[in-house]
Amino acid sequence: MCRKLLVLVFIILVFPLLGSSLVISLTNNLIDLISFSKFIGAEISYDPYKSLISLRFGTNTIEFFENRGVGIINSNFILPSPLVKSNFNYYLSISQVDYIVSVLEIPCILSNYSTDKPKVLGTTSVTDTNENKFIPISGTKNTDISYSQVTLTSNSVSGNSNFVPIRFVIIDAGHGGKDPGAMHNGIKEKELTLKYAKVIYNELLKKVPKDVKIYMSRDRDIYLSLEERANLANSLLRSTGGYGLFISIHMNASPLKSKRGVEVYFISDKAVDSEARETLAFENAFIDKKELQKAGELEKVIGKIRSVALMEESRILSEKVANRLRSVDEGLKIKGGPFYVIKYIPVPSVLLEVGYISNPESVKLLVDETYQKRIAELVSDGILDFISAYNQTQGFTFSKN
Repeated sequence: MCRKLLVLVFIILVFPLLGSSLVISLTNNLIDLISFSKFIGAEISYDPYKSLISLRFGTNTIEFFENRGVGIINSNFILPSPLVKSNFNYYLSISQVDYIVSVLEIPCILSNYSTDKPKVLGTTSVTDTNENKFIPISGTKNTDISYSQVTLTSNSVSGNSNFVPIRFVIIDAGHGGKDPGAMHNGIKEKELTLKYAKVIYNELLKKVPKDVKIYMSRDRDIYLSLEERANLANSLLRSTGGYGLFISIHMNASPLKSKRGVEVYFISDKAVDSEARETLAFENAFIDKKELQKAGELEKVIGKIRSVALMEESRILSEKVANRLRSVDEGLKIKGGPFYVIKYIPVPSVLLEVGYISNPESVKLLVDETYQKRIAELVSDGILDFISAYNQTQGFTFSKN
């Protein structure tokens, strides 16, 4: 009776003081960056060229520089420690959250939930509740999109028990079936992308470790929706218990017949320049209107896992592939853009524009089997470079020596 009375007194005396204060919930002293931004009503963005994650709300800005391992509040206050990085996201520690809300004078209550068996990441505990989980699209092909949590399991790697190794690579032949893609100089993009996809697939089969499986999104002339492409990646996440990569092969085209060259794109919020915007408009124009209507539902699901970490991994993948391809195109630059075909893929992904079929000279090269083999060798080497770097840094959680 006394205990109940004390609780009642506490509620009567303390609760009015708390009022409608914000409650920020952490698990094992951690909160992922996206959840934290939602709690405080901040807009989160990522600049891949500066390796900068920014949270903006009101007149305040919190910046995290990945390469420097430091966070800065309003250009004046330095956070006491760097972000905690897992395979799929960035996390703030309870001390960082406490520091941020104190500096910015955000009225809130920090609520921390501890589990009995936390996993350890570096010096900070991370629970099974937060780690190694995806919220994927269901594997069904009906029009109702649903999702459920799927736990990824893997063999532990020394130094990081949360590390999830790469277990599959998907080579996606762009367009197909009722979607021919670009058509110039007697060439259909869907036919040429399939040829390149097959050559890259065969090249990877010869090179990848035995525990990495190679798949093609299509091996014949069929149409695949955005959802079906995303479902393929999600089903492999479930069945392999590991991480994966997605490489979408395309051919570019332009009203200017003189345009030529190889281009490598990764997913980002905006197209970075006029050329990227032109390619973005060109590729997205082929998406069926019904597909676009469903894009909103896809965004609700995939948006939950498209973290800044995933976009950064995609940028690194594009860099590795581009570095190899510069032997055939010295001026090749990587660029970001919200391309629909890779926007809803839950693993690191790139869109490769092998060349311009609107350029008569480029077409001669693109249809040449020797050149196709050369491109396949370079792309596969770039993929292997990424896998090697990913493994050596255990999911880019620390720098290589």
